[in-house]
Formats: sequence, structure tokens, C-alpha cells
Amino acid sequence: MRDLLRWFWAYRRWYAAGLLALVVVDALQLATPFLVRRLIDDLGHAEGGRIALLCGGMLGIAAALIGLRFLWRWWIIGAARRIRRDLRDDLHRRLLRLDAVGRGGRSTGELMALSGNDLDAVANASGMGVLALFDASLMIAFAFGGMLHLDVRLALLAALPLPLIALLQWWAGHAIHRRFLVVQEGFGELTERVRAALGGIRTLRAHAAEAGIEAGLEAANRANLDANLRLARINALFEPAIALCAGLALSIVIGVGGGMVIDGLLSIGDLVAFTALLAMLAWPMIAIGWAVNLLSRGTASSGRLRAALDAEPAVHDPAQAHPLPTAPGLALRDVAWMPPGSTRMVLDGIDAVVPAGGVLGIVGPTGAGKSVLADLLVRLADPTRGTVLLGGVDLRWLRLRELRRAVALVPQEPTIFAMSLRENLTFARPEADAAEIHAALSDAALDEEAARLPQGLDTLLGERGVDLSGGQRQR
Repeated sequence: MRDLLRWFWAYRRWYAAGLLALVVVDALQLATPFLVRRLIDDLGHAEGGRIALLCGGMLGIAAALIGLRFLWRWWIIGAARRIRRDLRDDLHRRLLRLDAVGRGGRSTGELMALSGNDLDAVANASGMGVLALFDASLMIAFAFGGMLHLDVRLALLAALPLPLIALLQWWAGHAIHRRFLVVQEGFGELTERVRAALGGIRTLRAHAAEAGIEAGLEAANRANLDANLRLARINALFEPAIALCAGLALSIVIGVGGGMVIDGLLSIGDLVAFTALLAMLAWPMIAIGWAVNLLSRGTASSGRLRAALDAEPAVHDPAQAHPLPTAPGLALRDVAWMPPGSTRMVLDGIDAVVPAGGVLGIVGPTGAGKSVLADLLVRLADPTRGTVLLGGVDLRWLRLRELRRAVALVPQEPTIFAMSLRENLTFARPEADAAEIHAALSDAALDEEAARLPQGLDTLLGERGVDLSGGQRQR
């Protein structure tokens, strides 16, 4: 629960206000059975005004409950929604800065699951999970206190199933936590398979390879279903078992309490009030089971989220950065690079000097490390050995943002975002004016083609530029 409590603390005032309203709601609910008891016991001899007063009191309590229930929902559920928003912002901010090392082998599908289902699980635990647990615990305390006030012996008999409920909750909490982790991991794998299939749909169709991908998707989907069914079995056993314990307590009260009424040891009003209080206990018993379910899912997801939020990229800003050199020349000195987890150098002993205004061409077979050299120039990776210097300054002494904005990197695979043509053109320089945009279009021989688009520069491009030809994407 540590991570959840840390996130709750940021909205402690919201929770405090919501839980205070909840305390008042539960206290008012507790008053109703006592008003009913008084009404039943006084029916034969009370004046009409007294009966009207008791009925008016119950109506007033009902009206107050409506307003207070709205308020605690507003504060507690509102806090949960804000926690989800904050976590999503923090997660996206972290993911955009992680490199391959920081991602720790997580697939895009798994990261999407973190951003979706795991955040939802934390929000549900932060909202209805907290609410159900606190409300149920409070109602049990209040209702059981009222039962003790009416008859201690009968209250203790009604409490006999409570240890069994505690045992069930302990078992279910551990089982749900374990199985929900498996569900989320399976969902991440399924999401990754779907993402890869949709991203490569043109290639799949061109090679008539849909059947193989469909088989993989079907297997992942079936595994995800099996994991969810294993989790559902816990819920299917847990909630009816809680309801059974509540029914057992009611049977004890009616059996023993009915005999006490017959023997004159308990009034009918007392028994009605007692059963009303016990009925008020039935929902909290089930609600605690629901809360255990939500909180177990939330703690499982919060652990997964915390691992992603705590991940650090291998490449980061220096503690004390140097200013960007004003007259840069480029030099590589004994540069070597080995992929994480590998034992073989892809680059080894690379030396080169490129003066300002100079040109350097690098050729080599596939896998020789040409693209790696380009990555080293913008610190998408750091050398395993050696240094890369810009204007005589080691790149590791420069701020990443300053370095990367000073370098124009054109990768061999163009990246087009699902935004307008204008937004794609000005992605790195959103402040560019109309003249600069049109000059860039002209230089790339795209001006006439852009003019023929339905909305010109404001035409939305499909995902990964699917609406453009290969040549247009490159330009």
C-alpha cells in the first residue's frame, strides 16, 4: 500500500473532507433504526404529533444523506480521478525520456497497458476501493456498537462469523494480487501483438502473411482470457462466501432473538432495530470483499507503475553542464560501443576528425555500426569506451536538449506523426513562420503536392504517414 498512500497524500484534504462527510452519513444511517424502534414501540400509545415528529426526523435524515453522499463522491472520486491524471502525466513524461536501457525490455504494448489498465486499477483503488473499505469499516463499527447497546449477548452471537470473513479476506487479497499481475502482463503482450500487426499491416497484406499473425493473436488472446478467468474464479468464490457469512449471522439473530421476544426478554421494536442494524452490516461485509479486490488490483498495478516511474535512462544530463561550443568541430577518439547485455563490440577503436564545414562519409556492411555512430552524435547512446567531442568538449558534458537541438539528424526510416502536415513540418521548430514553411516545402519538392491536399497544410496525415507515398514520407 506504500505507493498508493504516497499518492493519496497529495490529495489528503480532498480525502479528509470526503471521509468526514462519510462519517456523518454513516452516523445518520445508524440513527434511522433507533427512530424505527421508537416508532414501533410507541405506536399503541403515542400522540399523533410525536409520530409525525419521528417520521419527519427520518425524512430529514434521508434529505441530509442525499447531499452528503453527493459531497463524499465529489471529493473522494474526484481525488482518484486527479491521481490518475497526475500519474498519467508523470508516466508519459518518464517514458518519453527513457532509452532502451531504462525501458528494461518492456514492449510498447506493455507500456500501453501501464498507461491504460494499470492507471485505471490505481484510480479504482484510490476512489471506490478507499471509499468501500472506510465506509464498510465505519458501518461495521457503528452498527455493531448499536447492536451491543440493544443486547450484548445477541450482538456477540451475531459476530461469530466475523473471523471466517477475516480469513476469507486474507486469502482473497493475496490470490487476487498474484493473479492480477498475470492478467496485466498478458494484456501487455496482447496489446503489443495487436500494435505490431496494425503497424505492419501493409507488409502483412503484401506477403499474404495474415494467417500467421492471426494465429499468434489468437494464442495471446486465449492466454489473456485464461488469466482473467482464473482471477474471476476468486471473485466468484469470495463474494458469495461473504454473503453466506452475512446470512449466517442473520439466521442466528432471528433464531435467538425471536426466542428472546417470545420469552419477553426483548421487545419487538428492539428486534426490528437489531435486524435493521444487522442488515446494515450485510452490505459492509460484501463491500469489504469488493474493497479487498480493488485494493489488491491497485497495489499490483501501483508496483508496476512504480517500477516504470523509477526507471532511469542510461543517458542523462551532467550534474554540471558546459555551454554549447560556438565554433564546433567534430572528433571521435578511440570510440567503442557494445549493446547492453551483449559481449561483442559493434564499434571498436573509431578515430575521426571533421573540422567545421567539413564532410565525412562512412560506408560499411549491414550491422557495421553506421547508425550507431549517428546515435552517438546526439547521445541516444554513449560510447562504451572513448569520447565524442564537439568543439573540443565531450558530449557527456553538454545538456541533452541543447546538444540535440543543435544537431539535425535524418534517420533512414522517416517518422510521420498522426498530425497535420503543418505540425509535422514544424515539429522541431513550432515558431517557424509561413515563409520558412513554404521555403522548406519548396526545398523538399513538396510545395505543389501540398497544395493539392484537401486542406493544404492543415490536412491530417494518417498514422505513421500511411496516407503518403514512401517518397513523400522521406521528403
